[in-house]
Amino acid sequence: MMSDIFKNSSKKQAPALAKEQVAVLLNFCYCNARNLFEEAEILRRHQKYARAFYLCAVSLEDLAKIPIALNALFIPEDDKRAWRGFWKIFNSHHLKQKAVKQYGQTILKEITKDRWNKFYRNQIPEGLPLNEMKMASLYVDCFGGVPARPNEMFKGEESVSSIFRVTTDRLSAFEELHSKFDGSIRF
Repeated sequence: MMSDIFKNSSKKQAPALAKEQVAVLLNFCYCNARNLFEEAEILRRHQKYARAFYLCAVSLEDLAKIPIALNALFIPEDDKRAWRGFWKIFNSHHLKQKAVKQYGQTILKEITKDRWNKFYRNQIPEGLPLNEMKMASLYVDCFGGVPARPNEMFKGEESVSSIFRVTTDRLSAFEELHSKFDGSIRF
């Protein structure tokens, strides 16, 4: 039964991971982010900009799980508190969005300028309410007391061009390392 599966989720169980499981996690995060982006492209071609924005945002969140997941390599297997903290961060939309905005903007920018210019120059603007925009791209809400549908909020190609550019760059940055399981193992 499907509901039984969720009783064993990382949110509920907070399991320790072996390094081989971390490699699988890295690969799966990349592959799912790629799939979400490909579906966003289909929606964009059909001028469904609101939902395309949403899928790009969650694609970026899955990519943000990659550097977060690397921390699992340093957590002792028997440290239950640390594993609960790890899974809390891994599943937090707010923290993944923070990682999306920050990853590549410090050390990578300093030590690998060419890589930074190629994959991290385009970024989510500081102060952009990414989570609010993500929710507005999916749900009806009121703004200033005026009801608005997602498709009214995200009109035209320009409403998604920036997030598509950022998502494309980040997918390209992680592709070589995590698009194939062997790459994640080597990493």
